[in-house]
Amino acid sequence: MGAALRHSYTVEHADVAAAEVPFVGIWGENLQVKGDPHQQYRWHYVHNPTGAGSAFLLQCQSDQGPSQVVGCCGIGRRTFALHGSPITAALMGDFAVDRGHRTVMPALLLQRTIHRHVRTHFRLAYGFPNASAVGVFRRIGYQEIGPMIRYARVLRHRTYLQRMLPFPVLPWVGGVILDGATRAWQAARSAPARVSRQLLWMNDVDSRFDDLWESVHRAYPILGFRGASFLRWRFMQKPGERFAIAALVERDSQRLRAYAVVQEEDRTVHIRDLLGASEQEIGTLIDQLVLRLSGKDLDAVSIRFLGTPWIRRALLDRGFVPRQGSRSVILQVGDEAGPEAAALHDPQRWYLTDADEDV
Repeated sequence: MGAALRHSYTVEHADVAAAEVPFVGIWGENLQVKGDPHQQYRWHYVHNPTGAGSAFLLQCQSDQGPSQVVGCCGIGRRTFALHGSPITAALMGDFAVDRGHRTVMPALLLQRTIHRHVRTHFRLAYGFPNASAVGVFRRIGYQEIGPMIRYARVLRHRTYLQRMLPFPVLPWVGGVILDGATRAWQAARSAPARVSRQLLWMNDVDSRFDDLWESVHRAYPILGFRGASFLRWRFMQKPGERFAIAALVERDSQRLRAYAVVQEEDRTVHIRDLLGASEQEIGTLIDQLVLRLSGKDLDAVSIRFLGTPWIRRALLDRGFVPRQGSRSVILQVGDEAGPEAAALHDPQRWYLTDADEDV
């Protein structure tokens, strides 16, 4: 029998443009990527308005051949308002290792290299690892700040009743009754605010989104930048995906009071982001959005969120319920974070939606 091959591993902090081909190669073999992976890579790591990201490549050298790239991980740049002051944060993602090298040591080497980098170059680093990777991040020293919980509300009851009732006609009749009752309740609930507020559908953002950001961001302890330039890049320019914006505006002045970015997939509308001038305005936005969606042939509306408790209260009060499938959010505070570190570890000070990911 021949001797077993010996492998040695190194990590390269690569030029983000030069790393595209090997990075995307690892993606294609190990991760599910929506659309063209090269377009996704350039959108996220090269064309980000906050600045170019970073690519880290795990190299393997065997004693019988040239070195090869067997793993990758990336850092995207995001701007956060921390108690009203802007800071640049590192969004860690796209962590993958080829199947033949998925032992503990290569993954730890890759992540420890990135851990050292983000600690010294960013005041804040965060990520959304899948369940199989959470253990690696914990072992390195990252902390979990909480789960991103998905909340959902039924819009069409027939689909759900079909799973429980044996006779075909019963789900149809029951669905009509329940849908009508909930739509009437929603219409009555949203009626007072409709006197002064209206919901508009938009395909792009404008300067009103910058005005909203300037007026509200200091009210949230930890909030990712949501000005017009970011929203346009994050949603309108994302390759291969389509989004719409539900904007709550004042009827007289057309001033923007709140918005939700939504995406329809498989008869469910996902709220990918929302922000408003106050708790009341966000509640009004949700009321009018759900009423508008209930008139369409859709089964449900959902949102993933971690952070300030009143958003959870607003959702639960409007018939949303927590669902399975939460994702952990991990955090690394930079070496120069200072007294703000305690606030960063408090999940109730955060405001995270799908907008703060790159998926």
